[in-house]
Amino acid sequence: MIPLQKESRAMDSTQPQKLTNGAQQWFENGIKAMDRQNWKYGVECLGTAVQLQPDNIEFRKQKHRCCRRLFKVTGRVSRLDSVKLAAIRSRLLTSQVRNDWVMIDNLAEEALSIDPWDAQFYAHIGEAAIKADRQMLAKYAYTSAVKIKRDNPVYLRALGGVLQANGEYKEAKACFAQMQAIDSTGRVAQELIQAVDIASLINQHGYLVARDSRDGVAGREMPSAIVDPTPVNEHQQRLQQFPDSKLVGFVTLAEQHVQDGQLATALEGYRHALEIAPNNSSIRVRMEDVELAFLRGRAMNAQVAVKNNPTCTRRRGMATQLATELTNRELQILSQRVVQNPDDLMQTFRLADLYRRASQLSDAIPLFQKVCECPELQVEAMIGLGECWVRSSHAESGRLQLEEALKLIVATEKPNAFKLAHYWLGRVYEHRGNTAAAIDHYADVIAMDFHFRDAATRLESINRAASQC
Repeated sequence: MIPLQKESRAMDSTQPQKLTNGAQQWFENGIKAMDRQNWKYGVECLGTAVQLQPDNIEFRKQKHRCCRRLFKVTGRVSRLDSVKLAAIRSRLLTSQVRNDWVMIDNLAEEALSIDPWDAQFYAHIGEAAIKADRQMLAKYAYTSAVKIKRDNPVYLRALGGVLQANGEYKEAKACFAQMQAIDSTGRVAQELIQAVDIASLINQHGYLVARDSRDGVAGREMPSAIVDPTPVNEHQQRLQQFPDSKLVGFVTLAEQHVQDGQLATALEGYRHALEIAPNNSSIRVRMEDVELAFLRGRAMNAQVAVKNNPTCTRRRGMATQLATELTNRELQILSQRVVQNPDDLMQTFRLADLYRRASQLSDAIPLFQKVCECPELQVEAMIGLGECWVRSSHAESGRLQLEEALKLIVATEKPNAFKLAHYWLGRVYEHRGNTAAAIDHYADVIAMDFHFRDAATRLESINRAASQC
């Protein structure tokens, strides 16, 4: 190793001597500068080490640690630094449009040297690292972003994806579970959790999804029956020589078809897998979710066709038929899951919400009442229950539920719940002829979302009627 050149004088100088050593030498100089609490010079040395060796995660960790020591206080940026950061963000946007991932990485590191507590800059590094196939760097970057913004579902999803790609299924599942805790009513996190379970199953024998034999892991040759995306019937014949991998092979193939958007073909693969393992709940749940996604896609396409040609009665009838088919199948699946797992309040809530949307209010009410006992879902359940009471001609009970729910809502954290509660309160007061209260509630809705349901139309109608009096 090249000996240090007058390091003591350099580290104490306000204009340190520029060294021509390699990345490791710059790193060591930076660490010694940190030991002397010369944070500014430490950032300079460590930043140079990162530029010379961008794949070294330890260099980045120590640089970011030194940046935090230099600025000390979270969130305090000078006016001059704010201008610099604004310019960097603009350049980042341009680089994203150009898919210039090297520049994105460099710009994000430059920004972190100014504000080391901005989670978005770590996320930029993570995104660039994924594009450059630097999985461990992506893991570090997104982990740092999540530490700063623990309630950001975008960062959690990205980190979970990286962890899953690395085979860290337990940790990935924890990220997606945290996503689910943030948005208890969303389907995305639950589907990601189920996908992790399937990925874990696929890899339990050491096999991974790959498109051809060149995609082996760590240089290991993979059985051709696993890697080739052949049709299911051909795949089944070729798997006879690998009896221990038949189940894994069918699930792998089905997952590949899901990724390719071939949901109908994927369902066939899951059915073959269930013939081998009929009691495997993970495969069954995954197959059902893919089936619902397939039906949902057909229903949405039919709705688009009606929108493009609203006078066509045949298209309108087809859209109604597909929407009914989707609702009936979703009710059947969720009902079975709730019976099998009565303590799973998330599934109970989803079933109640589906009954609400299907106007089967008497079925929805007792389920919402049960879910109201769950703190994580209490607000959404109270609002669902309140709507059901209002629509079931129990307006006063509904009003009380909705107003109690609003006391628990922060509008920016639960915007949909906030809008729905105010909307139905507006409907209650409009029906009672209390136009002033109705106007207030509809105004709260359209202030957040002008196009939410028919709130704007109802508000306009009330105002028009008042002007004619």
